[in-house]
Amino acid sequence: MANRRQVTDINMYRNQRRRSKNVRWILIPVFLVACLFAGYFFAISGFFSVDNIIIVGNTNVADEDIINIAEIEKGMNIFAVNDKALEQNIPILPRIQSATLERKLPGTIKITVVEREAIALINVGKAMAEIDAEGRILDRQLTVNNTGLTIVTGVDIEEQGIVPGCFLTGEKINTAIAILTSLPDDAEDIGEINVADTQYIKIYTVDGTEIRIGDSDNFDEKYLLYSTILLENERKEEKAIKYIDVSIISKPAFAYE
Repeated sequence: MANRRQVTDINMYRNQRRRSKNVRWILIPVFLVACLFAGYFFAISGFFSVDNIIIVGNTNVADEDIINIAEIEKGMNIFAVNDKALEQNIPILPRIQSATLERKLPGTIKITVVEREAIALINVGKAMAEIDAEGRILDRQLTVNNTGLTIVTGVDIEEQGIVPGCFLTGEKINTAIAILTSLPDDAEDIGEINVADTQYIKIYTVDGTEIRIGDSDNFDEKYLLYSTILLENERKEEKAIKYIDVSIISKPAFAYE
């Protein structure tokens, strides 16, 4: 009799253990689902509302313009910010080369911008256009604001259809860009490049000295040569130079005013 009671008790114990495990397996998913719901409602709560937007790296583009193309508004949920909107809308602002968006919880968005660099001004109709090293028009202005840029002349450009974001192409433009991009970083003496004839290019310093370089071949050597002549003349405090001709590197020539 005792043996039967013992067996019965063991079976009851096993059944109880089995039921207990079944309850646990039911409770665990319920708990996880509850946590997911709680996390979701917390994430969309006002705690994660965007209340601060930081823009860094921009000099020529207004913060508001960048915020607009990123499609961000204060008060919106930080997780609802569309990461792709900024990337897709960047072409709207030709001055912007790239931009990255970063979330800083709970409510700050940081946008880091890399702007394109203008290297020259060129006359387009009644306006002046800033162009970068790819010939892209970054901006048009009726008056020259960036006086530190070299002016490219000798290129006839129709005003129609020339808007920021489009590209200027052709032998003359490409020649001027090749010269500008080959200049050393400390070359601040070039005020104008005239490429009306790409075989007889003229450069004018900011002081008005004419530099005749012929074609654009071996421009690095030609730049070094005429720069040396200018520096030597300045050192000796000679008369102002009217022009320097370095079109033939082995036979440079210059004349005084």
